[in-house]
Formats: sequence, structure tokens, C-alpha cells
Amino acid sequence: MKSHLNKTFMNKVISANSILGSFLLFTLASLSFVTEAKKQSVIDSTNRRVQGQTPNYLAKYSGTYVIKVDGDRSGNDEVLELHSNGNCTWVFSGQKKYGTWKGSRGLIQTIVRGNTGDLPEDFQFRNGKFVSTESNTRYLVKRK
Repeated sequence: MKSHLNKTFMNKVISANSILGSFLLFTLASLSFVTEAKKQSVIDSTNRRVQGQTPNYLAKYSGTYVIKVDGDRSGNDEVLELHSNGNCTWVFSGQKKYGTWKGSRGLIQTIVRGNTGDLPEDFQFRNGKFVSTESNTRYLVKRK
């Protein structure tokens, strides 16, 4: 009888250890997943901060813009396409140049690769439009 009680007791201990072990493995696996997800979230957040932008500005400002210059009567449209992935395309007189852009609150910053090097240009939101920080007569008009 004593032997039977010992076997029953041992079976319950082994069963309890098995359940506890499974729970512990599940908990550790969950923590590992949460830790990886949190780590990736921190990396993504840091990358956005380093780039000076958040995804909502890429989505908010992306689109096709005509670059207008007050007093220009040439009729040649200068076009700037801001893609939601941070790339941009500048088109003028049939020529295309490519580059990158980033956005932040009230600011669009572009860098287009020209024939002689990178051509940076910033557009600050003032008086209802994005105006070039280099020339107050140069501004963006978004196409619908």
C-alpha cells in the first residue's frame, strides 16, 4: 500500500513538474517574442528619429507638386514627385532627376542628384503653401 501511495505521489509530482515546465517554456517563449517585437519597435522609432521624419509626414506630404515661381511666364512646368517611400523625382523640360526627401512638421527637404552633384532644397510651410527657403518666390502647388 505504501508503495502504491509513493507511486501515486510521484506521478502527481512528475505531472505537476511537467505542467510547470510547459508553463515556464511558454512564458519564456512569449517573453522572447515580446522582447523581439519591442526591440524592433525601438529600432524603427530610432531610425525615424534619425531620419528626422515619421511615416505620417511621408504619407501626408507625398504626391505630385508643380514648382511655381512668381513672375515666371515661360510655361515650362517644373514638377516634383514625392513618393511615400522617401524617394523623389524632379522633372523639368523633359529631363528627370532622382533623389530622396523627408518631411517633418511644416517642412519638406529634398535632395536631387543633379549633373554636378546633390542639389538640396528645403520648403517651409508659410502662408498656406510650401515656400523654398532659398527664394520666397519659389513654392510648391500640389496636384490633385
